[in-house]
Amino acid sequence: MGASLVTGLASTTCSAAPSAESQAAAANTPAVTATEEAAAGDCFVFNCTPSARPGEAISLQGSFGSTAEVYLAKGSSTSFQKLAPIQSSDGQTKAQGAGSVLVEAPAGVGPELYQLYVQENGQKSPLAYVNRARGIFLDSPEIVPGEYLRIFGQNLQLVAGKARVRFAPKGGGKSLSGQINTVGSDERKLICHTPAGLAHGVEYELFVSNGLGGDHTETKVEQTVKTLPAGVDYFHLGVGWAPGKYKTNVYNAKTNPDKPALGNGQANDLDAINDSIQKVWKMGGGIVRLPAGTYKLRFTGFGLRLHSGVVLMGDGKDHTKILVEGNASTDPKQQSWTFLLVDGPSTDGPCRRGGICNLTYENRSTPRDNNPYYNLVGKGVEFFLKGCRFTLNESPWLELADHQKLAIVNNEFTQGINFAAGIHGPLRLDGATHWVVRGNTVNYAVDGISINSADSGIFEQNTIYRLGGIKYPTERDGKPIQVVNHVLAMNFTRNTAVLSNTFKVKNWPTVNINDGETIISEGIGYQRHEQDTGTATGGGATTLQDTTKNWKTTGPPHQVVAIVYGRGAGQCRTIRSRTPTVLTVDRAWDLAPDATSRYSIFNWSAENWLVQGNIMEGNRRGITLYQGAIRQVAIVANKLTNNGAIDFSPIQQGEEKMEFNPAWNNEVMQNTVDVANDPSNGGFLGVHAVLHALEKTFGIAVLDFVMRHNTLIARTPNVQTVVDANYPNGLFAYHEWHPGPKTFIDEGIPAVLGTIIEDNTIRNADKDVYLSAGSYQTLIRMPSKASSAKAAAGASLNRASAPAKPTTDLVHDDIFTNAVGHGSVRTIIL
Repeated sequence: MGASLVTGLASTTCSAAPSAESQAAAANTPAVTATEEAAAGDCFVFNCTPSARPGEAISLQGSFGSTAEVYLAKGSSTSFQKLAPIQSSDGQTKAQGAGSVLVEAPAGVGPELYQLYVQENGQKSPLAYVNRARGIFLDSPEIVPGEYLRIFGQNLQLVAGKARVRFAPKGGGKSLSGQINTVGSDERKLICHTPAGLAHGVEYELFVSNGLGGDHTETKVEQTVKTLPAGVDYFHLGVGWAPGKYKTNVYNAKTNPDKPALGNGQANDLDAINDSIQKVWKMGGGIVRLPAGTYKLRFTGFGLRLHSGVVLMGDGKDHTKILVEGNASTDPKQQSWTFLLVDGPSTDGPCRRGGICNLTYENRSTPRDNNPYYNLVGKGVEFFLKGCRFTLNESPWLELADHQKLAIVNNEFTQGINFAAGIHGPLRLDGATHWVVRGNTVNYAVDGISINSADSGIFEQNTIYRLGGIKYPTERDGKPIQVVNHVLAMNFTRNTAVLSNTFKVKNWPTVNINDGETIISEGIGYQRHEQDTGTATGGGATTLQDTTKNWKTTGPPHQVVAIVYGRGAGQCRTIRSRTPTVLTVDRAWDLAPDATSRYSIFNWSAENWLVQGNIMEGNRRGITLYQGAIRQVAIVANKLTNNGAIDFSPIQQGEEKMEFNPAWNNEVMQNTVDVANDPSNGGFLGVHAVLHALEKTFGIAVLDFVMRHNTLIARTPNVQTVVDANYPNGLFAYHEWHPGPKTFIDEGIPAVLGTIIEDNTIRNADKDVYLSAGSYQTLIRMPSKASSAKAAAGASLNRASAPAKPTTDLVHDDIFTNAVGHGSVRTIIL
């Protein structure tokens, strides 16, 4: 994480509570919300809570007025019933304003499909759906018919035995149905046994249904899959694209008649192994076997050149070792790499269908060497590391950036502090697509695993140990340095599942420098530099215009434009092309922007993530989505013990060129954060949208944020949670204003809108929930068991907060300044 914000957050007692009187006053506050009263024909729902069980809340956001009516039908029924907005127990406050309303799913026995529409002035919105299956990404872009494919998304298996997957040829033709493994599937993922009758070499569109709602329930998965001829997964990589891809003829490097490798730990075996690699490459590919032994390498520049179609295989990581040590060169400008991935002897393209397996690689170079050896570099397509032990010692990470279809399976990685090599962690997968990291054990000291700007990946069943208690270097070449301490860094990474991993610390507690995140995504890098905000001067069906701009005609991939206030607020589209003043988007707006539409241009720093079933212990911070734009991230059933918070912190900042990074459509479900035995750090769950040193809220920063069925166990007495500054223990649906040179001006814009906080358990916390003047239409529904919140005032989140009316024990509600005069707006506590 970057440097701390200039404004530290101090503990104060300046808070207000949404008592019945203050709720009523807030409800009557004149407010210009994200969507004014909708004109006839402008009635739309842009965002809707994706999942709800009977009796749970549903948030609808879009283009409609404060008196719009909501109607719901179950399943495939055409009989709609009117739903009243959720209201406070005294009936004084309703969770409804212009452009947003909270309703409750009707009573029932189990999950059902809900169809909803909003009606106003005789106009009906198109239908919105709750509990409808949605497939977002796959675990492989290719599959052999009859093998297994995983689909990730929402509402995929709500009732065991009812989910369906249909495969339809993209060019037209007969559809076939797959079979679902109900045991390994759940609402977030399906394990599908693909039909054996799928034609080879055909691209298929997939359609998913959870069996609820008849014709309404089937939807198209956002990615397609291509079929492969029948083949064997020889190396047991367990990825759909691998079968039949690798030649399996074996060439023994020790019996090479021209240059036999010796493997005696003394001779330089570099030329002999490279000769065997070239021979196998000329044969059309295969396996270069390194029998048991120690193969020492000495070289300058590049060592082993791994060519396309060649797999370097040992007799097992306890029997075959490749060893480098000492100086690569006396020239301090000369870098030397043990493994170079290339297409062939004279071509520099990516290494296709190659790999390294069943051996140990050890780099004994140290910072004391004049020019130590680096490890692996180059691009690959269908490349793998399997069953190896990489003892990196003080050398840098393996450079696996920009690979396509990459598998890293069942390896061991050990790395200390690589002082001379840039202080990097063990692995760098930046820019990789269709990647799998599974079943590995990692012991490392600093920086962590880097998977930035990557797409379509699975990080699962790994055990990651961060080595605590190490004395880090504080200077280099006479200049001070900071050592970065992350575990899994995924900035601007999309379509990613992080499943069933264990993240722990050895020799806890660790040394941290404003960091220590277990999983981190923050908005840094090239994508961040290309952000912009403004107010549209107009727009068409697929365009947004701003005649005051002079945009570049190219931008980062996957960049989006979101309307965050005014006409069309709540819509987001991918930018397909641009001129200096016009953006063309990938699909038509439901409601085109006009001169009232404020917009933000950015890249999602985390998009379409599933973080599920992970164990985290001992790191300074937990899951941190920091100062970037976040969409459709599901944090589900993770257990954090003495491991900080689950923290979403989108941000609005910058006076000369303002940046606005929202967090839309995110879920935090069934997690446990337990800091009861951590004397140094607290914990919380939720979102705090930062307004840094500016006086006005630009638009909706947080939309459709859901927290259900989580447990927080605080320490007694409470210990503050360290995330840049100090924060209290509790659940957050909070707008955090950092005062600047000007006083805050309240324009009634909902910064944090429609948050659902249901059935969470909080123990030992001074306060349960933290809100502020920018929090609109928050529903807080706690379990029937009484909250354990204390009567203490609790820690404030805003230095500038001013006191208001007394609070209940449950909620801490901040006012930015006395001039604002209210805390959260239309808050419902049930």
